Amino acid sequence: MGYKMDICQVAALRIRKMRLEKNMTIDDLAEKCDVSTQTIKLIEAGRRNFINPKTLYTIANSLNVSSDYLIGRIDTPVPESTVVGNLISELTTEEVIYLVSILSRYVEILKKAGTDRNENSSV
Repeated sequence: MGYKMDICQVAALRIRKMRLEKNMTIDDLAEKCDVSTQTIKLIEAGRRNFINPKTLYTIANSLNVSSDYLIGRIDTPVPESTVVGNLISELTTEEVIYLVSILSRYVEILKKAGTDRNENSSV
């Protein structure tokens, strides 16, 4: 039987990983989150069996990742929907309308290609 990490263990590893990727010290992260250095040290060491949700959320925001990523619910630091949403928010209304028309056409093409493949594979 395999070993399964709990949420706090996953968070400990991911917080440390993201902090290091962003070239932040424990002190930097603690200051940014308005928590003690000791709190971050204990969390990263996996010596906490509970992380206050507010602290987790603050850490996630400070690292620019989702809290779902930190606790292992998703495997990408920023959900794809957020990335797409951020891109779309930079467009004008006309550009969004144009983008939707392109995507709609693309979906139609994909569906048609899928239908064609299914018909050919059953022969």
